[in-house]
Amino acid sequence: MVPMEGSGGINEILERKKGRIGALNIRVDKTVPAGIAVQRRICNENCMFVKELGIACHEDNSYRGPGTAISNQEILQMVIKIHESAPMPINIHIAGDGEPTLFEEELVNLTESLRKLDFIRMIKITTNGTRLSHGAQPLAKRLKTAGIDEINVSVHSLDPMGFKEVTGIDALHVVIEGIEAAIVAGIKTSVNCLVREETFKELKSYIELSARFGIRVKFFGFLDESGRNQEYADGLLQRMRDTLMQMADAHAEYTKPYGGVLFQIENAIIDLKDLRINNCPVMDCKARDICLEGCRYHARLSPTGILQPCGVRTDNLIDMKNAKVSNKEILEKLIDGGKILESEVKWVRV
Repeated sequence: MVPMEGSGGINEILERKKGRIGALNIRVDKTVPAGIAVQRRICNENCMFVKELGIACHEDNSYRGPGTAISNQEILQMVIKIHESAPMPINIHIAGDGEPTLFEEELVNLTESLRKLDFIRMIKITTNGTRLSHGAQPLAKRLKTAGIDEINVSVHSLDPMGFKEVTGIDALHVVIEGIEAAIVAGIKTSVNCLVREETFKELKSYIELSARFGIRVKFFGFLDESGRNQEYADGLLQRMRDTLMQMADAHAEYTKPYGGVLFQIENAIIDLKDLRINNCPVMDCKARDICLEGCRYHARLSPTGILQPCGVRTDNLIDMKNAKVSNKEILEKLIDGGKILESEVKWVRV
């Protein structure tokens, strides 16, 4: 095993969070193979997070635009153009509406290509973990060799039956093996968990998982796109915050690049992402009242090459396939979408 991700405690993690500041964060939705029509989520799980409320994985693909998935080479050129427009370090988060590890060769190739760019500061991936231990040479090891720095593994239940109910598959043991494979490969690994009523019953198990593997467990509140159940979701998040506050040996709040609280409970570290805190610098945005920028602080590059500078707006999308799009337009829309500040950009190539 490698040293634990939070071996220096919550202060070490707070220092690492500063690495997200002063860089442009881009979420690359690499979840559809190149040339395939972008029509639906491609995943080996069928997650239903809160069955009684009918809340499943995000299925709003409106920002993607019609067409087929762009190639790795196109992604690379788009990232380069974004950097030319906003010349600052870039953090890449490979994730999206689907499971990126289902297309291993494309994923490894993309990571290798991105790592060769000298302005890329960090590359991480969010995955369901079902394929990280896959292969004679585990995929986690191949990803480490290719240049992945961090892996987030989504595990919304640590009870085998509960896991199957949420994801639709009986694969908790495979996911745990995947987490182990990532740790052995030397990748900074963390676990993502959506806070549900059932999470409180499994809280001890998540704390034990964190201590056992030396990894951070990150709790998120769910976003109800309909808005009907958001008050309920916010209530769960507040209950979790209060519960952890009573259990913690130490805690520290942070506000950038998003809001949350780090809790240290003996050798475990729990990170509660408080999505109710809006740190977007665009104070006059018309969408601010419905914006939870805490979980959407990345500019998103869709499988069809559409750059979305704001996660709740569709009025400032950029078609990166359009050769006529200027560096100035990209920069202005990134600033308007709250992803960078004018003061962070020293010069612009137009």
